[in-house]
Amino acid sequence: MSSRHDRHMSSSSRHGNDQKPRISKTEKIAELLGKLKLLTEENKQLKRESKKNSSLSADQHSGDNVESHGVRDKLKEALRALKRVTVKQEMSLATLRQRSKQRRGELEQKNKIMKKLQEENKAYRIAHEKIGENNGNDDDLRARIADLELQLAKEENTKAEQSEKLKEREAGITSLQAKLSNMNKGGIRGVSRNASSDSSVGGLSMASASSSLTSTEDVNRMKRDLAKKMEKITNLQHELEACKDEIHDLKQKDQFSSAFPGMTPAQSDDDDFFDDDDGDDDVWATF
Repeated sequence: MSSRHDRHMSSSSRHGNDQKPRISKTEKIAELLGKLKLLTEENKQLKRESKKNSSLSADQHSGDNVESHGVRDKLKEALRALKRVTVKQEMSLATLRQRSKQRRGELEQKNKIMKKLQEENKAYRIAHEKIGENNGNDDDLRARIADLELQLAKEENTKAEQSEKLKEREAGITSLQAKLSNMNKGGIRGVSRNASSDSSVGGLSMASASSSLTSTEDVNRMKRDLAKKMEKITNLQHELEACKDEIHDLKQKDQFSSAFPGMTPAQSDDDDFFDDDDGDDDVWATF
């Protein structure tokens, strides 16, 4: 401010020099000293103001630093707390994910078990329905078994009779063969035998041979008949055993149904007996 004033004064003095007389050097020095004194005082004042402003700025800066440190500490503490909460939440989330994975595995296992139980239940229902359908045939099976037992008894009696006849025929054949052997060993004892004895011997020999041939054919035929009867008896015995097994299975299934009303036994391989009638037709066709 004073410098601008001095410059203005100097410019005015220069303009005034054109009109006024020049001042002396002493006056000029005195004037300059006065200006220097003013400038020195002004400079001191500026320094004092600058120092004061510097102290105020330092105090304000230190206060700001203290405040900023407090805010920063609070922010750090808040960040640490947030990190702790975040870590806990992540751990909880990992635990929840693990539990969720275990639950999904348990649900899948339960679904598999339920599906298996549903399939078994379906099979039990089908078997139960089939048993219900076959329970009506129980009386027919019993009547069929009775018929088979009767036929088996008849066939066994026939077999015994055929065996007796076969033994008798074999005994007759053995006797005739022994007679023929004795006759062949004796031979013709001489020409002294008369024609009647020769003819009787020849006739006996021819009759014995014819009887032996007929008996052999009868025995062979009876053996063939006996073999057929034996095969038929074997088939009847197999069929009788199958029917007995079937009745036994039906009794067991009835006992199971009585013991466990809400459940039905699983279908076994023996249930196919009801579905396959080809063997029965072949056996009954022999009669």
